[in-house]
Order: sequence, then structure tokens, then C-alpha cells
Amino acid sequence: LTVEINALKQKLEVSREIGELKEVITDKQQEKNDIVKSIKINRDYVVKTPGNIYSNIKEMFKVFVKNVLDKNGLLTTEQNKEGHLEYWAGLVNNQGQQTSESDGHSYQKILCMGYDISVVSSYLDKNFIRFIYHDGGLETLDDRKKNNFLEFIDWYSNLMGFQYILTLIDTDLPPDYKFADDDIVKVLHDDGNDGLLFKMAPW
Repeated sequence: LTVEINALKQKLEVSREIGELKEVITDKQQEKNDIVKSIKINRDYVVKTPGNIYSNIKEMFKVFVKNVLDKNGLLTTEQNKEGHLEYWAGLVNNQGQQTSESDGHSYQKILCMGYDISVVSSYLDKNFIRFIYHDGGLETLDDRKKNNFLEFIDWYSNLMGFQYILTLIDTDLPPDYKFADDDIVKVLHDDGNDGLLFKMAPW
């Protein structure tokens, strides 16, 4: 009889713990639902409010893509089934539909560079960084688009007042493009320590 009583007590204790866990799960689910709803409200407000930082970034991205790639660019923010925000930046056709060109290696890096430029330029009146560094990015583009990018970033960085730093190998430059002497900070090469970034032998 004592064994049966103890077994019943254990079952009751387990049942009580299960009930408590169910309450915790219910509370957490409600908390999650509240957060997802809050994200949706905030996302809808930001997307629909003209003249804010988000709309400035979107507009600047479109300007970049049109000037450099001569295509239509779009930046979107959507909420997925789990309630998380998903960002997409790429190319669209004249009907505003996403195209597969955005997924190709030729454009992925330059689109990321355009996004960086759009973000920094939209925060210039805030306490935010005022320089951008990109390592390469032109190697997959044709010469016309390389020229477009170099001319655009030279004009735009001077206009907006941020510093742009780009590293590349000389064969990635269009054959007819020449940097001004004061635009070249450092020429790197493998012929001795003078060609290394810090003029120090590797260790």
C-alpha cells in the first residue's frame, strides 16, 4: 500500500510539473506573439513613413543601381511566417518584379557595395561612421560598369563628404581609367618590403 501511495504521489508531482510547464509555454507563446505583432507594427510604420532613414536608404540604393548598372534596383523588408524580418536587395524589371540577375556572381558583390554606400550616406547627419572600405568588387563587371562605378563613387563621396577606400589589382581596372595621383594611397607589390602594407616582412 505504501508503494502504491508513493507512486501516486510521484504521478501527482509529475502532473503538477507538467501543468506548470504548460503555463510557462503558454506565457512564452503569448510573449512571442506580442513581439511578432510589435515587429509588424514597427515594420509597417517604417516602410510607410516617407523621408525616414529607411526610405532614404531605399532611394539611394535605386540611384546607385541605375547609375552604375543602368538597371532598376529595389530594397525590401518583409516579415516571414516566424515573424522575423527578411531583407532583399537586388534587381527588378520594369514591372517591379525580382529578376534572377541579382543572384548571379557578377552583380552580388556590387549590389552589396551599393547597399553599404546607401546606408552610410543616409546616416551622414547622425553620429555614424563616415568611411567605407571595400576589398575588390569590380573584377566581375564589364569595363563600362567599372567606369560607371568609379566615376559615381568619386563624385558621390565628394558630394556627400565621406571617405571611400577601395583595394583592387590593376588588371581589374578598365584599360582607359586613370586615378589621380592624390587618389592613390598605397601601391602594393611583392617586390620587397616597400610593397607591403606596413612595410614589414611577414612573420
